Amino acid sequence: MNTAQDAGYTIDEPYYVGTKDPNSGFHPAGIADLDDRFGPDYRVLAVTFFYTQLVFLELWFTAEAESVTASVFDDRTMDEEFDITSVPPDEWLLPRLTLAFDMEDGQAHEYVDTLKDTINEGTDAPSVEITEEPAFPRTYESLTSEATESNGSETHGDGWYKVTFTQEGTRLATVDFVVQSMKIIHRRGEHTYTVKLDRLNGFNLRIELPPQEEIPEEEYRGVFRQLFSDVGLPPEAIDSLTFEYTPTIW
Repeated sequence: MNTAQDAGYTIDEPYYVGTKDPNSGFHPAGIADLDDRFGPDYRVLAVTFFYTQLVFLELWFTAEAESVTASVFDDRTMDEEFDITSVPPDEWLLPRLTLAFDMEDGQAHEYVDTLKDTINEGTDAPSVEITEEPAFPRTYESLTSEATESNGSETHGDGWYKVTFTQEGTRLATVDFVVQSMKIIHRRGEHTYTVKLDRLNGFNLRIELPPQEEIPEEEYRGVFRQLFSDVGLPPEAIDSLTFEYTPTIW
């Protein structure tokens, strides 16, 4: 950021995907590994445990100090009422709830019973609201120790990062993170060049032009090459990018 400002570019930050308000997820304290990689303001949005590759338990963290939505999905019947026979057994559900939250078995049983009640009443998206405190450091430690491999998704500058944990090729769980991103803005006459850059070095580029105006490819690629060079990014990365045109945005 300092390099970009020193080079005369406008900085607009921080962003959390498409908003400046971190209104989803929460920041778990005390995980030095993630603080080092993602920065001190990353957010955890969701944790998903896979019973099979099609049936899974998703925990969605809406915001700090709010309840967590726990939902069960079956990809085979996403547009139909959920079949009670698709619910994972208690001996699979209960350990994952007590792992992911500060709760005892008895409370976990109550949540599972409530979840089953909603299915018996008829719904295509069975869920239950959990009010216990998330225990993400424990969850993360368990996933990293149990998995034989983990892979992260591309962020494309928005900072949404999904980590998939697998064991011998079988998907165990995913965790959705959001890391901070920023916009580097360069105005050149009536043209506005924007680089959206996140902490994991993902980026996307945009050019805003006056209505109906077009611009030679070599000109806009040259501007972005210079911008990348000025802020310490490899300018040759521009050469492999494909730009798409809309009526108002390159």
